Amino acid sequence: MVRRTQYCARVAVSELVCEMSFLTTSAWKRKYFAEGSEPSEPTVRRWLNLGEIPGRKIGGTWYVDEPAFLAANDPLVERVLKAG
Repeated sequence: MVRRTQYCARVAVSELVCEMSFLTTSAWKRKYFAEGSEPSEPTVRRWLNLGEIPGRKIGGTWYVDEPAFLAANDPLVERVLKAG
C-alpha cells in the first residue's frame, strides 16, 4: 500500500492556491523502482534539491510531487502547458 500525503499550499495571505498530491520519498521509491534497485535516500534528496525530480521539503520531510513527476518529459503535456 502506498501512503499518500495531501498538502495544501498557502502562497498569499489567506489565499488557498491548490491541493497537490505528494508521496514520501520512501513511498515514491517503492512505487517506481523494483526491489533492490531503489536509489538511496541521500540520492533522492539530492535529486529533489537539484530539481531533477519535482518535490518539496515540508517541515523536515521531503516529498515528491507525483503528478508533476508523471507529467515530466511528456510531449503532449508540454504542448498543452505552452498553449494554455
